[in-house]
Amino acid sequence: MLKLSLIPAAGQLTPSLMTTATSFYSINSSSLNSLLPSKVKNFGAWASYQIPIESMNEIQEQRAAINTLLEQGYTEYYFPLGDFELESVRSTADNLLTAADGTGMKMIIILLPPSEAGSGGNYDWEGWIDYLNSLKEKHPSLDGFVIDDFNWYEVEDDENEENGNSNDDKDDDNNNIRYNVNFMVESDLLKALEKKRNDLHFYPLIYIEGAKTNTVKRQYYNLTDGIVLASVDFYNITKLEHNIDVFGKVFGNDNKTIRYLIYTAPTSNYTSQGYYPPSDRLVLATLHTVLRANAVDEGIVIWRNTDSHAITDYISNRNNSKYLSSVSLMEELQLKAENDTEKLVRDFSSVLAEEEEDEKGKGGREEEDEETISDNSVDRPWLGLSVTDLTPDLAEDRDIPIESEGVAVQSVIPGSPASKAGIEGILLDVDKQGYLITRGDVLISMDGKDIENTNDLQDIMEDKKVGDLINIGINRNSNSTNVTVSLEPLPN
Repeated sequence: MLKLSLIPAAGQLTPSLMTTATSFYSINSSSLNSLLPSKVKNFGAWASYQIPIESMNEIQEQRAAINTLLEQGYTEYYFPLGDFELESVRSTADNLLTAADGTGMKMIIILLPPSEAGSGGNYDWEGWIDYLNSLKEKHPSLDGFVIDDFNWYEVEDDENEENGNSNDDKDDDNNNIRYNVNFMVESDLLKALEKKRNDLHFYPLIYIEGAKTNTVKRQYYNLTDGIVLASVDFYNITKLEHNIDVFGKVFGNDNKTIRYLIYTAPTSNYTSQGYYPPSDRLVLATLHTVLRANAVDEGIVIWRNTDSHAITDYISNRNNSKYLSSVSLMEELQLKAENDTEKLVRDFSSVLAEEEEDEKGKGGREEEDEETISDNSVDRPWLGLSVTDLTPDLAEDRDIPIESEGVAVQSVIPGSPASKAGIEGILLDVDKQGYLITRGDVLISMDGKDIENTNDLQDIMEDKKVGDLINIGINRNSNSTNVTVSLEPLPN
């Protein structure tokens, strides 16, 4: 995957630190007027941990589970489907849809792209559409299908294996990173979609932080019935309402629907790193923010923990003004926490110390340095940036030459040295034709040394000291500029 890190860092960084915006706004009771109960039509359950209905053997058992979800307030159920050519897969789908028919639950199938299914996936799109059309003809409960990670990326394994590169090398080689949407174009998904029944709905899953989003719109807009929108920065709501409204202008016209996917558990990107799941406060604050955004008109989709009491309480009390007032307070507290620079720095310092300790353990050192990890962190200079390697696709999205090199700034911690110097993270907008505009700084040099990727930036920063004045070259919207950053110590 692409590297995302604050500088400095010894490894990947925590979700609570990776993306932070610079503004804070408060919510008062008047904002509750926009939370009309009739606005959101559906609550969907995506790949539920608690009730994985597709894994149940008996149709009656499946129907009972569906009724339980309906009683909880869910009206849609999303489930992944493997290779449609396998009889076992066909039988699973047919039984599940049979159980759902007549219950009122809308069923939506999740198809897996290369980033999820890898080289072993079935990407015979015409075969898929023929099969899904036949399911729709038999089962009125089938609403449609999602293709997951539609504008997200994958790392190509074949080239690395042929060259004998290690897994670590893959992440550093931008040439091995490609986006699922590129694969969709190459594999003639568009041609297959033209054979889709009108009552079989197609919703690509689109990430706010993804790439090639305008390609998705150009190629597939006329054949989609809406999108499922998600954010990998699920731990940050400061910019969420703005970003949702931007995507609403890109994809929400012509009666296209928008659903928003809310994470109630760590994603696969973070579970292996030991991070905590989203708090109830974060989940409720996200719900409140999403429902206030004008663009989300069709539904909320809950990922994994569908029986989370934060979710079920919200569904039960969404007509209760006193309850919504308490949720509004949750949002205020979440926003304050996300924009508390001192807390962010303390958290980052703690994570950095843990990562350094882990690195020493991996290196097999028999003795610790005399200085403690925390002492090492105190005098270390920091920038306060979240960055990722600039790929040709990301360069195209930012409207700069695709051969450009550097590291793309994703976000900037408020009050950090980078923020004080005026370095800017991602800003999203929409042009007059309804296409996404992505802007943000790309770091291309530091003190005269070229920066081609995040490793270069890390290496240069290792030689810097607190108090140094560094000159950073920036590609800002295809214009070169320079800023001077005064390096400060990473606070305790």
